[in-house]
Amino acid sequence: DVLALGERIIEVLDEPIDVTSVPVRCGASVGVALLSDPDESAEDLLRSADIATYRAKSAGRRRVELFDDALRREIDQMTRMEAEIAEALR
Repeated sequence: DVLALGERIIEVLDEPIDVTSVPVRCGASVGVALLSDPDESAEDLLRSADIATYRAKSAGRRRVELFDDALRREIDQMTRMEAEIAEALR
């Protein structure tokens, strides 16, 4: 249901808006994150949605992406790799 809502948001924002008699179009990419851990903070949830939004943009814009376990693993792997590179450079 939440992905369908994201698609609807994109659809609505894609409609032209009349600004001083000039049609202007907006676009959106939507990232969705669901609370998976009751101890997760609002900041963590927003960060997850933001990461999903970046994935949506990189996949072609005007898309909806869900922050899921696969994306969480990918981010964890990138974080570990960055830490290992920083340690190696020290």
